[in-house]
Amino acid sequence: MKKYLIFLAAIFLCVSCGYSKNKAAKTTKESAPASKIDFDMRNLNYNMVSAITFEMLVDPQKYDGKTAAISGQFYSEVYEGTRYYSVIVWDATLCCPAGMDFTPPEGLSYPKDFPQDEQKITVYGTLELEDTTDGSQLYFIADKIEF
Repeated sequence: MKKYLIFLAAIFLCVSCGYSKNKAAKTTKESAPASKIDFDMRNLNYNMVSAITFEMLVDPQKYDGKTAAISGQFYSEVYEGTRYYSVIVWDATLCCPAGMDFTPPEGLSYPKDFPQDEQKITVYGTLELEDTTDGSQLYFIADKIEF
């Protein structure tokens, strides 16, 4: 079972690296009202977040245009010249992350407008499906970030 979870986390992390690439032009500053959230992952444990994010990879069409909210730890890093932002939920042993990359709202500047790495964060936004040369890619476009 542990090997299966590690495999799922590895797949998610490999695929999620492209989530926020070239999507800054589509962000907005409007926040999604709590009653309008289609997929609320703010209070879910690792197992549930992992299951939902895996399903997003397997069936991204189901999530296109839907709103989501997720809470976890903030992480940011630069990969091949592009800065990526993530919200991560850890399992009980801190070995296997689940979560998602997101594109921040326009007008935010790193590091001034972002929390420190590993700080608790809640991200609200919209999931958008885009066709790429590698197939369909689901992006999480943040409308609001709380920390």
